[in-house]
Order: sequence, then structure tokens, then C-alpha cells
Amino acid sequence: MQVFQEKFDLICTDSSYADFTDEEFPNRRSSAKEAAKLLRILKYNDVSSVAIPVPIIGCESLLVNISRQLKCKIWLHPERFKIASILGIKDYFSETKEDTYIWTCSQRFVFLIHLRFHEQIVLKSCGISLLI
Repeated sequence: MQVFQEKFDLICTDSSYADFTDEEFPNRRSSAKEAAKLLRILKYNDVSSVAIPVPIIGCESLLVNISRQLKCKIWLHPERFKIASILGIKDYFSETKEDTYIWTCSQRFVFLIHLRFHEQIVLKSCGISLLI
């Protein structure tokens, strides 16, 4: 895939709470699988950390599916970790950034990064954003 031969600072897409059935966007399970595939490639290309922008609440099933695919915990901000604990899914997540190379961040952080970097690459096939 040519996109993996390019160097990029930011990938942004937004399908927010939608689970599309149209061919243009994959369903959530396929999105998680594609995201995990991309994260695996990034890890093997010596990317030391990747942040996944998420809303304060929501996207838990996507994050759990990514964690399962990679057999790797994802760092959550303490507030999100409390939510994961309440939902009974905390085993897929970490409270310590040093435990993992995959972190979550706020969507506001993405907006601030976007202001800093005027170019963005859209990866529709994945359906999520990744900051590298």
C-alpha cells in the first residue's frame, strides 16, 4: 500500500458514532481490524507511540477491539479509565503510558495539532484518527 511508503505527521478521519453499511465506510469491527493492522505496521517501523483521539465517552468498543487484535493494552486518561472500570473492560487498558505504545487523547488535542500542522492525510478505510 503506497500510504505506508509515505511519511506523515497526522491522519484524520471522522465517522464518529456511525456504523456505516455503505461500501465507502467499513463497519466498526472492520475499522478496528484495519486500525490494528496499521498500528502493527507502525510499531514494526519503529514508531514509539501512537495517540488515538477519542471523545470523553464513547469509542470503547473500538478501543477494546483494537486491544484484542493487538493483544496490547491501550493507555487511557484517568477519567476514561474509571469509565472503563465501571463498564467492566479495564483489562484492555492501562493507567500507565509506559505499559504501551498506544495512547488515547482528546479530540480537542487533535484540533490543536491540526492548527499546528496545516496538512492532514485522510485515511477513510480505517475510520479513525491516529497521531504519530
